[in-house]
Amino acid sequence: MTVSIDRLPDGVEVAFRNSRQSFDPTARLSLAEPKANAGGRGLMLLHAYALDLTYIADPDHNCTKFRIIST
Repeated sequence: MTVSIDRLPDGVEVAFRNSRQSFDPTARLSLAEPKANAGGRGLMLLHAYALDLTYIADPDHNCTKFRIIST
């Protein structure tokens, strides 16, 4: 996995690139009951705070990119 973080004038841009099985974090989330172990909150946070969330899968890699604005 490769993670890159670039500073922007108003926040940061983050890109995750990996060669694992494809997984689209931009897909709609199910608002099912919370799990007993309280897991699965990361995608909810990503959808709540990330701007310009994109996902691209090619035959060899997945790339997820988003921006977070600082206040």
